[in-house]
Amino acid sequence: MRNQSLSDLLKCLLGQRCNAVHRDEHSWRFVFGERNSLAAECLWRIISNGRLVLCNEDDGQKFGHPVPVDALAKARLLLVDNIVRNTTLADETADLRISFENGPTLELISTSSGYEAWQAVVDNGRGQTSIIGIGGGGIAVSNEKNS
Repeated sequence: MRNQSLSDLLKCLLGQRCNAVHRDEHSWRFVFGERNSLAAECLWRIISNGRLVLCNEDDGQKFGHPVPVDALAKARLLLVDNIVRNTTLADETADLRISFENGPTLELISTSSGYEAWQAVVDNGRGQTSIIGIGGGGIAVSNEKNS
């Protein structure tokens, strides 16, 4: 699927506020607006002010500081209440980039040629669409119409 098609599918994220960040056993979940979410089972990182400021693999690391990094708390601080400005996808890898109005950028980076990296569930008012970053690059899409 081409970038334009994905950006059409993800248009409903534009202007949506990041309402929450959750950590599950094997994934992280980012919630946008009332009915949109993004589950990441891959490496993710946040860029702010031109620098890498957080990566999911930083969680629990001390890096010479007195207390370990709490990636959940820091991701919430950086993303929650920020509004999505733009989304882009790298066709060859299914890497997803979400830019926010107040500066941070969330990048989901595929790290497997076989496993799914992420799944977005978006609602355009007519139904839900699941967009999956598949292993080896590319995306898969499935639609479910509202009754």
